[in-house]
Amino acid sequence: MKKIAIFLCTLILLSVIPMSASTNPYPQAFWSLNDKYIAAQNAGNDADIVTYATQICALFEGRTDEIAVSILSSRYYELANAHDRLGNYEASGEAYEKSIPYFELLSNYGIDGSENIKIASTKAKLYESVLDLYRTTYGYQTYYGAINEKRMGVLYGVNHDGGTQEKMTGDSLVLIYQNFGDTSIIPFNKIQIAKAADEGCAVEFALNLPGEGADVTKVLSSTDYILTVIEMLNEVDTPIFLRFAAEMDVWTTQCAPADYIAAFRYVADLVHANTDHVAMVWSPTYASGWNINKHDFYPGDEYVDWIGVSLYLQTYFNARDNWSKQERIALPCFFGGDAAIPVKIMEDLISTYGDRKPFIISESGASHQWNKLNGQPVKIDTTSWAIHRLTAMFKYLPMAYPQIKAIAYFDKIMPNENCYFALDINPALQTSYLNLVKDDAFIQNSYDDEANATYEKLPDVFLAEQGITELRTMAIYYGKDNVTVTYLIDGNTVATSATLPYTVSVDLSKYAVGNHTLTIRATANGAVLGERSYTMSLAKAADVYVNGELLELAQKPVIVEGTTLVPLRAIVEKLGGNVEWINETREIIITDDSTEINLRIGSYDMVTNGETSTLLVPARLINSTTYIPLRAVSEAMKATVAWHGETRSITIDK
Repeated sequence: MKKIAIFLCTLILLSVIPMSASTNPYPQAFWSLNDKYIAAQNAGNDADIVTYATQICALFEGRTDEIAVSILSSRYYELANAHDRLGNYEASGEAYEKSIPYFELLSNYGIDGSENIKIASTKAKLYESVLDLYRTTYGYQTYYGAINEKRMGVLYGVNHDGGTQEKMTGDSLVLIYQNFGDTSIIPFNKIQIAKAADEGCAVEFALNLPGEGADVTKVLSSTDYILTVIEMLNEVDTPIFLRFAAEMDVWTTQCAPADYIAAFRYVADLVHANTDHVAMVWSPTYASGWNINKHDFYPGDEYVDWIGVSLYLQTYFNARDNWSKQERIALPCFFGGDAAIPVKIMEDLISTYGDRKPFIISESGASHQWNKLNGQPVKIDTTSWAIHRLTAMFKYLPMAYPQIKAIAYFDKIMPNENCYFALDINPALQTSYLNLVKDDAFIQNSYDDEANATYEKLPDVFLAEQGITELRTMAIYYGKDNVTVTYLIDGNTVATSATLPYTVSVDLSKYAVGNHTLTIRATANGAVLGERSYTMSLAKAADVYVNGELLELAQKPVIVEGTTLVPLRAIVEKLGGNVEWINETREIIITDDSTEINLRIGSYDMVTNGETSTLLVPARLINSTTYIPLRAVSEAMKATVAWHGETRSITIDK
């Protein structure tokens, strides 16, 4: 992990204050209101600033002349700042949003409002509340066919030398570092990469430039070294993500974007020409330097296979909490403290590249202990904060952004750190992490496998089937970490959860076929934060008949990409087969008089009497029950399968 050095600018607020009542055109009511507004500012009375700034804006709203634009930009902005200090974050975000078009118009009059626009647009997005309903599903959400891209699921793991590595079970990714130009570490890294391959792990290989921007121009004359690295990577066929020259947007020694792009493209061309299992990763940080636009360094779609990001969640930005009132205005733009909201942080990169590229969180961490604050030695425990933020990262990101298909955690203490991210020195955080990565969205045991589930954001009107359905809610309210979500159907409470992401299982078989209203309500400390209602159109779940007999299934079949998955034991045993489950490898062995079938959870391979075939959809664990592809397994057991759409039923005959 590189130490991120970002320096907070001191923003010069634009505030045009008319000095003479003889200047026109000012509405007559403006002058007395403006006097009260200035008095409120001088007194630091935010409630009065809100009152008078709101009334002043109403006088000029809709005008685009220079005087009106000057007044509206500054007053909306100060209205937003006052709401911010009062903790009225949604109102603050709305006022920031209203200020932006007027700051943009200032350029017509020779005034640069770009810094104000940057702050206003960032905070408007941060402060906008989110209340969205998701459903656990089993189909493929996003797939671009990029090098090493999985159709479904998130690879996960830590750095190879992290203390938690020894406690990991099922991890599918390992993070390995090497400095550009260093040949001494290659023999060691060969061993680490081979070990990862033997354990079924993909490798994120971070090839850093130790001299940052000063080393960029050396890359073009380092062909032999780059080919040596490629030769090492070619010794295994495990998927490798080559993260080259990362975090360029916070380098202490900067370089011209054109020079960076040339270096990245040079490496990418060599990699693509000489490998077929190495993906090039372009990876900025979660918060660029103030005057740096990370997108200026993008090498282009032809050269970038994956988008990466270093995503560190920190309680205190820059190890300080003694920022001045003026500095605090811009502080949330660096995503520390309450602003450390993973979904919001990722929004810019996802909206820019997420329509065509998969993503890897190439480094991540949550600060759980502070050793220095405001330049002074301290010992501040922020474990609870870290657990909450880490949960938001690992639960919400796969829900909101199916483009994110790998997450690496940096599990190591670095010299002279202001705070610790390492998991292995904090049992509570480590336990939380080890539990989080067992979510059904994460790929377990091998990069060759597939996750059990993904999550579908539901529209205002959605279809559902009778039976057990797992629901989740994304509830984000700035400054509120103690949210409870209540689920109601037709006005009656059916479930409540106070644990992010507010997962509940609802039995929809109790409700009649037809339309129902499903409502989610977010509260904190007894106060309603928000509420949203959906129309749920309920259909009959499919019935399954084996040899003419209706099976009473506790869990109904699910359809994934046109393939029907059914509960394993209920079907196989009814067909006269036996089932053996091997927990260590998550392997299923099905036998009958003439057939042996081998499957593994998440694997596309099915072996029947020694012959391997490829499944369209692998076996999965759904609500702790093993589901198998119905047609493939039934036909392997010499049964016939038919779907009857008019009665929504499946018949299996042997």
